[in-house]
Amino acid sequence: MTSSDSPTRKRRLKRIAEGAEAGKAWLEAMFRSGLGSGLVLEGFSDLEKRMVDSQAAGLARKFRMLSELRNTSEDWQDRFVEEAGLLYLLLDSFLRLDSFPEAMQQEIMRTVGITVDARALDALPVQEDLWDLVVQREFKEGRLVARRSWCYGRSSQRWVCFQQYRIVTQPFEPNLMLGHGYRMALTMYPGSAQTRAAVKSHERIELVPPLGGSFDNTAKEYADLLVRFPWAEQVAGSVCISGLAQECDNWYAQDLEGTWFPIKADSLGIWRVVANLGSKRVTLFGEWDGREFYASSISTEAGFVGL
Repeated sequence: MTSSDSPTRKRRLKRIAEGAEAGKAWLEAMFRSGLGSGLVLEGFSDLEKRMVDSQAAGLARKFRMLSELRNTSEDWQDRFVEEAGLLYLLLDSFLRLDSFPEAMQQEIMRTVGITVDARALDALPVQEDLWDLVVQREFKEGRLVARRSWCYGRSSQRWVCFQQYRIVTQPFEPNLMLGHGYRMALTMYPGSAQTRAAVKSHERIELVPPLGGSFDNTAKEYADLLVRFPWAEQVAGSVCISGLAQECDNWYAQDLEGTWFPIKADSLGIWRVVANLGSKRVTLFGEWDGREFYASSISTEAGFVGL
């Protein structure tokens, strides 16, 4: 916190800090008592509500997601411990915010739920390129509908993410659509991750899907992102695949180097991939979160298909 912070902002940061202290104490008590204790079943809703009241929507979301992990699979405890550890690290990092470099401070505040002021974004440099939107997912985020869109820059050769929210009765603005190219001017949100962008202007153009690579390239990009930003949840990727295989209820894709990796899509999406495997070159686009590749679309010599 700097001396230029307004009184309102200082009060908000103080409330979030108090909530972070309470969250740390609760997590510590939970781990001392063990995952089989009643604490694992209690306290989530109170902490989520406290984070909402403190205007820390990001922390509220983290506690809600942690609560939803309980009993979701046979090995839910492993995932629960990992996510609880990352949440504890986030709470502790916010309480020590001034000890981090400026870029990491920006990421911590954004993850907690403190958004970048629009005037600050307007002052940042504008980056222009031709961008192809080949990965897009929509999901519920509390009472809102969220959309995450990933575009690949033809000149910059980098992925950027646009995160948008709307109420059910309203459209997204701007309404960027999967399977379209765009001539866009954008600004990158400040921070160490440098993946999220804001659209300044856009014009639709013909799609030119990026070429796919190996799965190892996507996994390495995600690992590199985690070094810069430990709370990164996913990264976009494009992988050329040669086959699919099913094991029980799980699906796996094989890249051209012979590496198998788990993929996720609805049943219709999976069979659309299967139907196109006879093509000479099949590129799968999606998000990798360190566990599964959430398939969003494919590209072949016959064209682009959203899943």
